[in-house]
Amino acid sequence: MTKSQMTYPEIALALTTAKSLDKLCDLEPNPPLSECLRRLGCSPEKTDVQTQQYQVTHLHFGNEFCERLIPTLKELMRAQSKAKQLKLEFSLVTPMLTDSGFRLLERLLPQLDAGTEVVVNDWGTLERLRLNFPMLNPVLGRLLNKAIKDPRLPSGQWAKLHIFDNQSKHFQDFLARFSIDRLEMDVPPFATVMQFKSDPMKLSVHLPYGYTFKGRMCRIGSSGLKDDAKFAAAHACHKECLTYWVQTTRPHANAETELYSFQRGNTQFYEHSDSMKTAIWQAVQNNWISKLVFAGDWHENNHPA
Repeated sequence: MTKSQMTYPEIALALTTAKSLDKLCDLEPNPPLSECLRRLGCSPEKTDVQTQQYQVTHLHFGNEFCERLIPTLKELMRAQSKAKQLKLEFSLVTPMLTDSGFRLLERLLPQLDAGTEVVVNDWGTLERLRLNFPMLNPVLGRLLNKAIKDPRLPSGQWAKLHIFDNQSKHFQDFLARFSIDRLEMDVPPFATVMQFKSDPMKLSVHLPYGYTFKGRMCRIGSSGLKDDAKFAAAHACHKECLTYWVQTTRPHANAETELYSFQRGNTQFYEHSDSMKTAIWQAVQNNWISKLVFAGDWHENNHPA
C-alpha cells in the first residue's frame, strides 16, 4: 500500500482527570500529539517518531480500571467544555462497575450528547446502556477483549494459545446485537500484524502500554494502612494512584524477552517492545487500525505538577 492510499487513524488522548486538561487548554484546536504528551509528563523516549505527524482528534475521559475514578458531574462538564475548546470528539471511558459504581455513572450519562461514545468494560453496563441510553454509542473496552497478555512470556508460541476475541465471527455477531461496531484492544507480547485485522469491526489500539490484569484490591492505596487492614477491597481511597506507581520486577528475568512492567492503582501494566510497536505501525499502514489511544495522565511517568 502506498502512502497516498493509507488512511491516517484518529488520535485519542486518554485522561483520567479534568485537571490534566488545564495543561493543554492554551494550545490550538486539534493540538499536536507530541506536545500534549510532553506537557503531560510522558518521557520523549517512549514516544515513537511516527507520533510527530499526528494531531489529537479525540479525548477519552475517565478510567477503565477503577470505579473510584469515575468523574464527578462537575469534572465531566469541565472536561466536555475543554474538549470543545480544543475541538476534540469526546468519549466517556468506564470501568467494571458495582451497583454503587453504576449509580455514580447514571448521573453522568444523561449529560452526554446523543451519539457520544461510551467505552464499556462491563457487560452489565453495556446492557443498561442499550436499554436506558440508546442514544449513546457503546464501544467495547479492552477489558472485555480477552487475550493472553503476560509480560513474562518467553516466546510467541505461548501467545498463540489464545486468539483475540475480536477475530471471532461469533463474538462479532454477538456485539452487533448491541449495535457495537468498534472495539478496543491491547497489543499482546510477540504481536503480529495479523492480530490487528478485525474487519468489519473498527479497531482502537492502546499504546504505549498494555494491561496484564486488574483487581479490586489496590496495592498503592494499602501502603499506609496497618497490616491487618492491607489489601482489602473496601479500604478508604485517597486516589493515591494519581500520584504513585511502582515498578515490578522478578529475580532471574530474561532481559531479552521479558517486558518492562509496573503497577498503578489496582492494575498491572507492561510497556510495548520495539517489535510490538513495529506490528502496530504495519497495521496502521494496512488501514486496520482506525484509532490510536495514547496514555495521557495515568502512566508510569506521570507526576502531579
